[in-house]
Amino acid sequence: MDPYLEKPDDPNPRSFAITALIGPGSMKNALYSMDLEGWHFVDKLFCMFAFREFKPDTSLREIDSAVRELETVLLAIFVNDHIPRKILWFNYPADLPDNRSIQLTFSLGSSHELELPDQSLTAELFFQQGWIHINKASRAEEEEITDVQQIRDWYGFLRQNKPVAASIALIQQSFVAINRLSGSSSYHDFTDLSMAVILLVSGLESLFSYKSEDKADIAFKFRTVGALYYSKFATDGYLKRFGDHFSKLGGVQFREVLKFLYDVRSDIAHGRSPVIFHADKDNIKRWNKFLGLLNINGIHGGSAGLLTQPISMALGMLEKHIFALIYCSREHLTKGATIIDEYIS
Repeated sequence: MDPYLEKPDDPNPRSFAITALIGPGSMKNALYSMDLEGWHFVDKLFCMFAFREFKPDTSLREIDSAVRELETVLLAIFVNDHIPRKILWFNYPADLPDNRSIQLTFSLGSSHELELPDQSLTAELFFQQGWIHINKASRAEEEEITDVQQIRDWYGFLRQNKPVAASIALIQQSFVAINRLSGSSSYHDFTDLSMAVILLVSGLESLFSYKSEDKADIAFKFRTVGALYYSKFATDGYLKRFGDHFSKLGGVQFREVLKFLYDVRSDIAHGRSPVIFHADKDNIKRWNKFLGLLNINGIHGGSAGLLTQPISMALGMLEKHIFALIYCSREHLTKGATIIDEYIS
């Protein structure tokens, strides 16, 4: 066991600790070391531990609130360093009074030992960071981590705007699924790819339809509002963070990307998967159009089976543009769909 994680011989009876294992960590030579909202973070590269002390009489509602705060902190880190993370498990005492430990299993799951991930999970966490980081823009980036004040600023924004935070949480979860698919050598059926697309479109849809009073023609609003946010606020300068060869897409181009994603989500919802993911002639032609919109080389005609790898890698490239949209639009995201009134009369 890591010496830092060993429990003290004489724990403070006036408090108890809850520890969250989060994956992955910074994935850089530089490591996070910070305290945010009562949580102390210890970065172990492939994972992070977050500790927080609680008084014995802390209510379950207060503990749940503290966990929600931790999740919001992780979202704030995500939009800054572009690594999607998950809380993998919690550790907490098994002998809390009044059956509190048993009650905690319903909200936090079973308590796990304080130990680092095994080799198999470490490999998954490596790929979970995504091609954004595996193909780094520069060696110098490996030495840099996000300034803690930037994380605090985003945390404050997300805490005050919970609907926006909920949308970004869905997008983060979709990136977890996409990144693991794009780096995996395991077998995946069509449901894994379907889940990634559904989460991504659902997160973007909730972001773009926020404050919308008119539910008519959601597909039109999805691509129009999304393209408006991207074309007005995303910048080439931000996209250069991912490499000099990355540049901003045109407004019409990005709108077509969103239209394509929405149509695929609709196909899934109406029972047309796994057919849409199979490597037949028509599907290859269809997905090559999507890859072309993202300026990616097309799929060769000799492909067979599911198109999991090219599709997940294309979605991984799209992540960069979504990060640019979210980060550069922060002060406007609270407007949701009403932003269209400012630009389209």
